Amino acid sequence: MLRSARARAAVYLFAALVLVGGVIGVSTVSTRELVLDAEDLNRTHDAIARLETLLALIADVEAGSRSYAVTGARDALIPYEDALKRLPEEAALLRAQLEDQPAQVALLDRLVTMARTRIALARNIVQVRDSTDGAAVRSLVQGDRFPGTSLRDIRETAAAMIHQQKDVLAARDATMRATARRALLVAPLAGGLSLALAGISFTVLLREIGVRRRAVALNQRRLHDIEALANMSHYLQACKTVEEAHAYAVHVLEELFPGSSGSVSVAAPAPDTLETVGRWGAPGVLRAFSFDDCWGLRRSSEHAWPGDGTAPSCAHVTGELPAAYVCLPLQVQSKAFGVIHIAAPDPATLDPARRAVAAGAAEQVSLALANLQLRDRLRRESLRDPLTGVHNRRFLDEALPRELALAQRRGRTLSVALIDADHFKNFNDRHGHEAGDQVLRALGELLRDRFRGTDLVCRYGGEEFVIVLPDAALDDALECAEDVRRAAKAMTIVVSGRELPPVTLSIGVASFPEHGNSPARLLRAADMALYAAKSAGRDRVLAADCPTGVL
Repeated sequence: MLRSARARAAVYLFAALVLVGGVIGVSTVSTRELVLDAEDLNRTHDAIARLETLLALIADVEAGSRSYAVTGARDALIPYEDALKRLPEEAALLRAQLEDQPAQVALLDRLVTMARTRIALARNIVQVRDSTDGAAVRSLVQGDRFPGTSLRDIRETAAAMIHQQKDVLAARDATMRATARRALLVAPLAGGLSLALAGISFTVLLREIGVRRRAVALNQRRLHDIEALANMSHYLQACKTVEEAHAYAVHVLEELFPGSSGSVSVAAPAPDTLETVGRWGAPGVLRAFSFDDCWGLRRSSEHAWPGDGTAPSCAHVTGELPAAYVCLPLQVQSKAFGVIHIAAPDPATLDPARRAVAAGAAEQVSLALANLQLRDRLRRESLRDPLTGVHNRRFLDEALPRELALAQRRGRTLSVALIDADHFKNFNDRHGHEAGDQVLRALGELLRDRFRGTDLVCRYGGEEFVIVLPDAALDDALECAEDVRRAAKAMTIVVSGRELPPVTLSIGVASFPEHGNSPARLLRAADMALYAAKSAGRDRVLAADCPTGVL
């Protein structure tokens, strides 16, 4: 009987051990499947992020070549050249990530083919711009010789890939959840034979499930961050002004790091100074500080405090130090022009994974602000005459119709003075082009100083200038013009140690509504008055006397 009981106990124990072993084996397989599913999720997240990067680089190539074609500024080629270097590597890495998805590889091949076509067109635009003037390349910029390969087509193809990736992501997430459910069903099988072993197994399993659930939550958070950064990039590119970009960046950073406080600071007009242009939460940064006050700017890299315990705190942080903060330089081509500061009451809020998200946001803000600043500078330069410092003909063509329409709507007057330096060609021939340029610079400075801030001073071409005087009647404009003529004649201009002869001006003045109700008529009337002034002996101011009907 004892032997029989021992045999039964042995059988029961063996059966229990077999069952427990089976449960453990199934649990191990399920855990392995969960790990593999998590790795698949991570690969899918990385593929979406790399696809967004590829699309942004293609846009940089397109925008850089077209900006250079229009403006001729070499600075416009910085994002273009950087994108050309990174595109092949990013495309190759993305292909490696998608090798198990033939449909995605086919779409990627199509995307790369379209991108190569657009890059070839961009290179052609740059080459044509390098070898010709801006006018010759305009038709090439405005035309599209490759239908079906526009930037919009590329975005649509990329959107299709992202949509498929999200479908893959959802399927893999469902697979992971199904694996977790299967694992939960296996645990109770060990309960009838070995309560202790089953309890241990169940506890370990629950702990593993908790880890996987946290992994799923972390992956969902990562997906949310990737989508937020992608949307941030799109909206930042759509911003029209740096002020608009500052406000949007602050809004997104506050959403990405709830419960935190922080600020965005950029270079101020004063040398070696930054000013805070936006903040959220409690104020913790000086409104103005120097570059050396921030360790992140000094090192041109992320600065986390307290970090490993040896990192110093930044001098621009005011009040009581937070539990943790990070400073992320805003920089392009290793040149810093600002910093993002994020402070948190809990160091876990700024762990390495969250700081990586902050670094991605800083990169997006850096590129957007650099592009907006470059766009603003190029526009200002395109509307200014580089020799005289006054506005150019292009600015006049935009501003005069606007000012005239405003005068008509408000029932006010507006005058136009057309100024020409007398005998300027002979002056150039006799004294040299350097002296002629110095005369034009002096005239530009004189005109800027003599007229109101609301008046528009423009170089019309050669030695001619146009002054637009809003709210100025004909008599007032004649008086201003005469004052300028006398001041120009009294100027002392010295070039290479010798004093140049006095500069005389002939000026024609026309007014709205007496001499015309359109820019062309006013300028024609002023030109006729200028011609009359030259015919009468030069060095004088004459008003237009043509009736409106003739003009």
